[in-house]
Amino acid sequence: MDDEKAIRQMVSEFLSEMGYRVIEAVDSVSAIKQAEKLDHLDLLLTDIGLPGVMNGVSLAAEFRGLYPSLNVLFITGFAAGSRLVTVDASTQVLPKPFSLNDLGHRVRELLDSGLGST
Repeated sequence: MDDEKAIRQMVSEFLSEMGYRVIEAVDSVSAIKQAEKLDHLDLLLTDIGLPGVMNGVSLAAEFRGLYPSLNVLFITGFAAGSRLVTVDASTQVLPKPFSLNDLGHRVRELLDSGLGST
């Protein structure tokens, strides 16, 4: 999820073309409602800065309550964004601007880590 519609659509289309099942949400409230309907979720891709009641960090915490072994890829245009989250095997930060190749590599790396909820 990204707060910029064009980025959200581009990322969703790119990942779908790579063969991933993508569920797109416009804000944290709709993302949570959609997640509650899923049996599992392997990866949350979200911007750190989101409009509305929750930022991406809070959203990830909420999702990890539903899916404890969830992988998270934060994207951010905020220069200090990577200092807002702890990066580890299941959590990474991708700064904007990013290439689709970088995005694809990061997604694959997280999903291959074996820590997902599949």
